[in-house]
Amino acid sequence: MSSFGEQSPLFSKGFPKKNAKLISQTRATPNLIEKCSSRGRITERTVYTPEELTELEAAAKASKENLNDLLERLGPPIDVWMNDVAYWRSVPRAVWEFSIGGYQVLKKWLSYREQEVLGRPLTLAEAREATAIVRRLAGIVLLRPTLDANYKAIRDAAYPWPAIE
Repeated sequence: MSSFGEQSPLFSKGFPKKNAKLISQTRATPNLIEKCSSRGRITERTVYTPEELTELEAAAKASKENLNDLLERLGPPIDVWMNDVAYWRSVPRAVWEFSIGGYQVLKKWLSYREQEVLGRPLTLAEAREATAIVRRLAGIVLLRPTLDANYKAIRDAAYPWPAIE
């Protein structure tokens, strides 16, 4: 098994050893639903593995959050396939679907790094960068309630400037 990436999109040091990184293994995993597109393939899993849930519980506890709330924001895990044997495992659905300007960030980033586009395989540094992007997007997804609350507090506390005639 070859693996790329140093940490998962979540907070634990143990979680990335098995998940959210590019790993090479067979596709023979139960309870999977495959989705194909012209740009690679994703595999949706219905649940996180027991090991993943243990790490998510630790992350929820560390952030003083309810595990169910965290799981609801992240959504189910998705495996993002680079080719027939290598993929990023357990990318939360909310991270995969995270979009800016109408584009899915991770999907768009990966589409510009396909072998047909570059004329070469993905480098180790590029695979690590994809993992880092997943981590950053997961952080934003997990911070959304706090960011929304801060925005509302600032909006409501803003000085009411008088209208200029």
